[in-house]
Amino acid sequence: MQPPGPEPSPPPLRIGFLVDGPSFRAWQAETVRAMLAVPGVEPVAMIVDARPRAARSTAGRIRRLVTGRHRIWDLYNNGWVGRRAACLRRVPIADVAGPVARVDVVVDRQGWSERFPADALAEVRALRLDVLLRFGFGILRGEILEVPTHGVWSFHHDDEEVYRGSPPAFWELVDDQPVTGAILQRLTDRLDGGRVLAKGWFRTVRHSYVRNTDQVHFGGSPWPAALCRALLAGDAAAADGTPSPSTAPIYKKPTDPVALRFLGTQAARAARAQVDGVVRADHWEVGLVRAPIHEFLDPAFVPRVEWLGLGAPRTHYAADPFALATPTGPLVLYERYDRARRTGTIWEARPGLVAAARPAGLPVAAHASYPYTFEHDGRRYCVPQVAGEPPRCFERDGIDWIDRGPLLDEPVLDPTLVHHDDRWWLFATRPGRGSLTHLDVWFADDLAGPWRPHRGNPVKSDVRSARPAGTPFVHGGALFRPAQDCAAGYGAAVALCEVVELTPDRFREVVRTVVRPQPSWPCGAGLHTLSAAGDDTLLDARRAVFDRHEARVELRSRLRRARG
Repeated sequence: MQPPGPEPSPPPLRIGFLVDGPSFRAWQAETVRAMLAVPGVEPVAMIVDARPRAARSTAGRIRRLVTGRHRIWDLYNNGWVGRRAACLRRVPIADVAGPVARVDVVVDRQGWSERFPADALAEVRALRLDVLLRFGFGILRGEILEVPTHGVWSFHHDDEEVYRGSPPAFWELVDDQPVTGAILQRLTDRLDGGRVLAKGWFRTVRHSYVRNTDQVHFGGSPWPAALCRALLAGDAAAADGTPSPSTAPIYKKPTDPVALRFLGTQAARAARAQVDGVVRADHWEVGLVRAPIHEFLDPAFVPRVEWLGLGAPRTHYAADPFALATPTGPLVLYERYDRARRTGTIWEARPGLVAAARPAGLPVAAHASYPYTFEHDGRRYCVPQVAGEPPRCFERDGIDWIDRGPLLDEPVLDPTLVHHDDRWWLFATRPGRGSLTHLDVWFADDLAGPWRPHRGNPVKSDVRSARPAGTPFVHGGALFRPAQDCAAGYGAAVALCEVVELTPDRFREVVRTVVRPQPSWPCGAGLHTLSAAGDDTLLDARRAVFDRHEARVELRSRLRRARG
């Protein structure tokens, strides 16, 4: 009998793009590149809005500028934002997707709606597309939405349950909202109320509409690729989405009085951000709470903190504490950040013996932080974050460390491991734009690997609960994961998330509570680590300080950027 051959590859996923011309915006190009990096995704065609653009006379442009209700916004958005936002730069489609078929379409306009005529629908059907990604046209309705096998996908760069309409990522700044949402939706006939395929929240850049626009547009770029992986794996339901319940009002571009107030507020916020960036430096300190970590799940729990005094404001601070059990009692591993050198190293200390704190001896040469510790089968391990390097696993042997090798082949931030349901899981974020927002997961049957990425990476996009922030723990039969809540700034609070679904293909968690620093603490401005230390809990908290050396370095850096 012949042995069974390899399973046949799934048919390619045929993708088309709805566009206004022969180029993508930069954020669209990044989205398409991520999709084409998925084996089995095939770019097929661009469907171009071929309506003639009415020539605008100079007199007409002047008249609209003088008499229009939105002239301040139009000048600002088309001039300043259009030229400065990196996400809006043009990239030729051929440079991203290669040579693809082109179908020119002149839509039928019916009020605000646009519908494909019968001949255009026939041309699109002939392409046998699985997905159409909308980067152009207007408010599409009608049969075109059902022609691709998995529908027409479109981004809306706001939380559709709060803001429908336009401009994207704008009204959150006007209303001073801490986060700006975005969705990828499968279009229906309902405006900004389609079936939600992916959703994320990003920290609002209060002082810069340009930067807020960039981070929200680029931030959603990994989502279609994750959906493509699911479809190619046979999960057709991934493209069904969830109907949006939104009844939010539909916004339009701001009138001149609103735009003028907005620009004044932006100028004031920008000046404040520049001053704060120079004169305010973070100082972190480590504390010990004589209570198990699961006590923090109770919103009424008020921790009594014993501050260990591991930081000295004028020279260094202490952050990212983790405990390592030893025959002579718990040992605290933490990041000791040298202000003068702007470099972190891993140190160790025992509670009550701060004067004996010393380098932990981990064999790493670059900036190191987040010395995550865990035990398995009676062995003790540490996986620190090392700048620019993949995470490595070190095993404790007496007072020495044995390098057990890298776990991944790429650098990540705050790598956090847990053995759960007979598998190893590694949670982390990646450096770059999504470092506070996009959570990625890897899994392995053995600590030594091989480690494989989760099919849904990034498994969540939420600045309020993505980046790891300490030791996962089991309580009441459920797995909980501490995560940073950075909506109010980096390291503002810690969200405790219950992981309700964790498989190689699926991930879902729910925030059960958010732990915030107490106003009575000497460091009450932020909190970004909760780690288990037996029946106790370690944490770190921050306050703002002025450091002359850091202020001088930061001022020079900002001046260079301003000149550059």
